Amino acid sequence: MIETLLAPDRVFDGRDTRVGAVVGLDAGRIVYVGPDSSAPHARDRHELPGATLAPGLIDMHVHVTPWAMFGFLAAGVTTVRDLANDIDTATELLERVPAHFMPRIHWLGRALDGPEVNWPTISAGHATPAELADSIHAAADRGLRAVKLYANLSGEFIEAAVAVGRERGIRIVSHCGTDRLREAVAAGIDEAQHLAGALARDLGVEPGPSAIEAFLELEVDHCPTLVVWEGMALIGVPRAHRDRGRDWVPPLIEEAWADARHATQPAHERQQRLADLVERLGLVRALHEAGRRIVVGSDAAFIGLAPGFSLHDELGLLVVAGVPAIDAMRAVTSGNADVLGETGEVGCILPGARADLVAFDGDPTVTITDVGRVRQVWSGGRAIDAAELRAAADAEFRTPPDGPPDRLALQRYIPGARH
Repeated sequence: MIETLLAPDRVFDGRDTRVGAVVGLDAGRIVYVGPDSSAPHARDRHELPGATLAPGLIDMHVHVTPWAMFGFLAAGVTTVRDLANDIDTATELLERVPAHFMPRIHWLGRALDGPEVNWPTISAGHATPAELADSIHAAADRGLRAVKLYANLSGEFIEAAVAVGRERGIRIVSHCGTDRLREAVAAGIDEAQHLAGALARDLGVEPGPSAIEAFLELEVDHCPTLVVWEGMALIGVPRAHRDRGRDWVPPLIEEAWADARHATQPAHERQQRLADLVERLGLVRALHEAGRRIVVGSDAAFIGLAPGFSLHDELGLLVVAGVPAIDAMRAVTSGNADVLGETGEVGCILPGARADLVAFDGDPTVTITDVGRVRQVWSGGRAIDAAELRAAADAEFRTPPDGPPDRLALQRYIPGARH
């Protein structure tokens, strides 16, 4: 006899949708996926009429801080990849978060920058390529699977990083400078963030088909984080305050976001950011049509990005760009798991996989907005009690935000400005 049997209307297993299947859970793992008539007996059976059971979502670009953990789970995000943080400080602070309210975290450590550092509490500067190589060796020795390069690194630094990455089996992720995407791809990076350096003006070409062609010549995985660009354009507008994802953001962080430079930017800056977003939507469509890998991440909890719920917004923007809903859902589950090296472990509903699951009312593989209709989340086979999650979040929100990313937000930090 197994512990739990889940009976939704349909099961999206990370690749395809099956109607009428049930899913068995035992000891934190998925042990059965198949017809109800052949299912093992279970101590508990949960009927989920009208629901789609899917793998827990995976957010591939976050910055972890204790208060953010609750929003991730509330939104059905059960695995995250932290792209810049002080691991030792962050993990110590996370000890106050109940373990069962923690998504699984893949750490990359501090962002690796050049002699100039943009984000001091979550980055590390390097004066020479040799110093950068040493940092990547140290990351590999620590067991990290990837590192993130930042925008102030020139070509010789990037080449040194890629060489060590190849030697040590480390994935090289890069937030490129606006004029360095070509250089970074030529050096051999594995993944680019934000479509930074990908606009026509960055590539030195005229907007239109020639710009798309020039972009597609740069073969690399992309994590577009479209929601960042939408967020920076629209932060401070009234609709942001109606976003229910903001219920999972502490008041002090809300105040910091309201005071952020982007919240009071002049109209011409907002309009340029919106124009850039439209251009990026076209790039995402081109990537999808060319069969390129799209890595799905949100950059929460950057300014204005509620943890978990901003990943829902990212999925919506991918669909706006022309990615079919089922392909967006594949990317945010099994596709992201493939990038993490966790194929068959997370991002799927298969026997042997972790029982990280989310039930949505409706079917987000058809109507992407249904991703916001979370009915129930399971983490490691444990059903997350919504009232307990809310109470734990409220308790955490009474503690002043103190994670390394929070320090930047609370001091209204702007890279390059005097502080």
